[in-house]
Amino acid sequence: MKSSQTAIVDDQDSRIGWSGPWDSRHDPSFGQYNGSYHWSGDPSHANADAGPSRATFKFYGSSLSVFTSIPIGVTAVTTSTCQLDSLPPIEAMRIQPINTVDLLFQPVCQFLDIANPEREHEVVIERIGGGPLILDYLTYTPTRSGEMEMELFVDDAEVGYEGMWAQDVLHGALQGTRHSSDEDGARATFPFRGTNVQVYATHPHENGPSTSRYYIDDVEIRTYTSPTNLSRHQLVFDSEQLEDGDHVLTIEVVEGPVPLDYILFRSNTIQVEELDATRATTPGNSTLSTGAIVGISVASTVIMAVLLVLFVCLVRRKRRYTRSAVEDSTISPNILNPAGMQQSSTKSQLFNAQLGNNSHPSFPTREEALPAYSEVFPLPSHLPRAAS
Repeated sequence: MKSSQTAIVDDQDSRIGWSGPWDSRHDPSFGQYNGSYHWSGDPSHANADAGPSRATFKFYGSSLSVFTSIPIGVTAVTTSTCQLDSLPPIEAMRIQPINTVDLLFQPVCQFLDIANPEREHEVVIERIGGGPLILDYLTYTPTRSGEMEMELFVDDAEVGYEGMWAQDVLHGALQGTRHSSDEDGARATFPFRGTNVQVYATHPHENGPSTSRYYIDDVEIRTYTSPTNLSRHQLVFDSEQLEDGDHVLTIEVVEGPVPLDYILFRSNTIQVEELDATRATTPGNSTLSTGAIVGISVASTVIMAVLLVLFVCLVRRKRRYTRSAVEDSTISPNILNPAGMQQSSTKSQLFNAQLGNNSHPSFPTREEALPAYSEVFPLPSHLPRAAS
């Protein structure tokens, strides 16, 4: 089983373990996720020599990604590694800082299609050297509902839209894109199961104020007017506590352009879907998918049919061969004809007569006397001869 949802874990989440010299920093103007990040690699840090800087996180999931955000002013490239369970560590992506632009939401390392997603895994991120390691947030695809609620992330591309909406690439937007609409009455809907939902938007400099309404299960909850200045990841709607269950969030444009960056909702239940039939089987996972079972059944039926046809053909061929052999073994009437036998004897006599005329050397018959042994092989003169 794998989840069709994405869980997001902020650096302030208590499930992340920190060891070594780390600083927890808050700077909403920077533009990082949730206005906070963890920083390691400051040589002036009081615990700069406290050992390697490591962050650990345990999870149940089929994929995981680690993200960083690099502010203006950082110049050195960071060297770090990521390790999943007992696998060898892999070198994290080296990101070149830009002096004039904040680099937001950059993936440091990603583990896709993790084997044995139903069991618990652990990822370790470690700074090796170079520039500072800045950890902003993690995302993973959960495969198990936990006792505590998870914060699930929904990108703007996963929302349903009615009316005229446009998607554009925007620096500073989570995942790099956002949707917006200036059509009055245009709607965006998102069904979910949980206890809370929040909507975030990123407003560029050039956009003026916008007004939007927010509904939960067709009940209007709030009307929101955006600020006129630049704001990243602005919380524009919070449903607060809801009854645990299925709900529908609706966003309606009153006066545009209304932007939508992403949605977060809290739930302790995840929606899962079957693994693809083409996915490689991992040790300890011997369950076959429905498609695989159907394929095996069809293949078995075809093989049995082919074997049956071959068996019938062999039986028919054997019968034809037996009938032909019986016909060929029938005694010819000429063999039983005495005249035929006499004719054969006459031919034998002629053949023997011809042999008698040949000039082959003759051999003595039984009646002719053979020479004595002493005549053929005479004895030496000094040996006595037997009396005749």
